Amino acid sequence: ADAYTKLFAEVRAGRVKPLYFLHGPEELMKREFLRELMTVVLPQGDRTFNLDILHGDEFDPQTFDDRVQAFPLFAARRLVVLRNFDALSTSLRERVIERVASLPDGLVLVIESAQEKLETVAHKKLAEVVGRNGVAMPFAALDESETLERVLARFRREEVRVDPDALDLLIESVGTALIDLSNEVDKLVLAAGTTKHVTRELVESVVGKYRTVSLFSLLDSAGSSAPANVLPRVATLLESGEEPVFIVAMLLRRVVSLMEVQRVLAERGRA
Repeated sequence: ADAYTKLFAEVRAGRVKPLYFLHGPEELMKREFLRELMTVVLPQGDRTFNLDILHGDEFDPQTFDDRVQAFPLFAARRLVVLRNFDALSTSLRERVIERVASLPDGLVLVIESAQEKLETVAHKKLAEVVGRNGVAMPFAALDESETLERVLARFRREEVRVDPDALDLLIESVGTALIDLSNEVDKLVLAAGTTKHVTRELVESVVGKYRTVSLFSLLDSAGSSAPANVLPRVATLLESGEEPVFIVAMLLRRVVSLMEVQRVLAERGRA
């Protein structure tokens, strides 16, 4: 969290580096950083001719070279963003790294990757090259407390009051991935309207009652019900289109919570 604060503060103060390598799974924080960077580097009127967003899965080396070498038009700087560096072939990764080592004045280049630990030689080399003249920043997934605080901060900014049981249901239903929660929070803020109040019933209506009721019932029964009672609830969620991976993740979270409760109770018993 401190690293994010420092990174955002540097950009907001106008201290922009020519190179950024943003790597890791936390997509929402990347988006927020890019939004801040764009605001500082390219005021609204300068973006038409000076902003290029390229994608690794549609990468054309000549287009990349042209965009990187182009001069700013009616502006002081240009901003080029290369998303999904991971999709490039080995040879194309090397080509990008070669270009990154020598960039023209007035260019700000941002390269994105989903890898947090930089497992390939090219990823490590890119981070090393970027680190000499810019910032290579890991965007690790936020832990649950940080995610919750950001969600609450969003509600506070909108002056929306959220009931504790509504917040619990939102987390249980959507999970703790910040990008998923952010989308649902935006919907809830709009749905709350002039009442500025998010209730459990509002969460059910916005997120989808089948999901909130079924998933909450499933998690509530985990560890306390026989498998014969739990499996039909799993089947209901799967038939409704819920992702199996999400169901497993939520069940694991509940198991970990139950184990923690068990540990605390055992310690109290010894005391």
